[in-house]
Amino acid sequence: MGRTVLLSASATVALLLASLVALTISVVLIRPAGAQEEPLPDLVANKECPATVESGGHFTCTISMTNQGTAPAIFGPEQFVLQDAVWGQGALILAVNHPSGYSYENFSYGPGGPDVRGLWYQTAPGYTETIDPGETLSGFSVEVQAPESGTIMNCAFADSHGLIMENPEQQPEDTPGSNEQNNETCVNIEVVNRPPPPREGPKSKDECKHGGYATFGFKNQGQCIRSVG
Repeated sequence: MGRTVLLSASATVALLLASLVALTISVVLIRPAGAQEEPLPDLVANKECPATVESGGHFTCTISMTNQGTAPAIFGPEQFVLQDAVWGQGALILAVNHPSGYSYENFSYGPGGPDVRGLWYQTAPGYTETIDPGETLSGFSVEVQAPESGTIMNCAFADSHGLIMENPEQQPEDTPGSNEQNNETCVNIEVVNRPPPPREGPKSKDECKHGGYATFGFKNQGQCIRSVG
């Protein structure tokens, strides 16, 4: 003879919730055969600078941005596309170059004086930039004067304001973008001592007399006189 099992109201609710959770997990984990990821852009910053610069000397860094994704990255008018930042007390930005259709804004900050100076590149009014998959946007560069010593770090940030959605977890209203791992690249430039100018030798024997030989680095007057051609 069969036996009927009656569940309490709370047990029934718990059972229904457990079934709903299991169903939700199965829907998330089970992916239809042949399903593909949503096409999305993936922006990568590229930076090229010299490895060293003489103290007080000038150097130029070039900046570009590549779309390694599967969909175009589209920037509307007056939107920030790239950021270029120079870290180094005493480093000065002397000149800026960019493609047509762009403008830039300067920024600087740091305690006791600017430790960081940089630029935000943005599209001009009425201009839209489309970077297709596999395409590189180039033509940006900055000329910098080095300080007397230390290390300069120059960093480029692609999509610095997080305007482009780069993966499925990122929502359009998120700022900044959630796929930032390859949006930034940095290069260190070592400041090296400037070599002293070459010392000129005496142009006449008279310049060697009365202790003049010492100014040319000779030990005695005779050495100095013999060096005159």
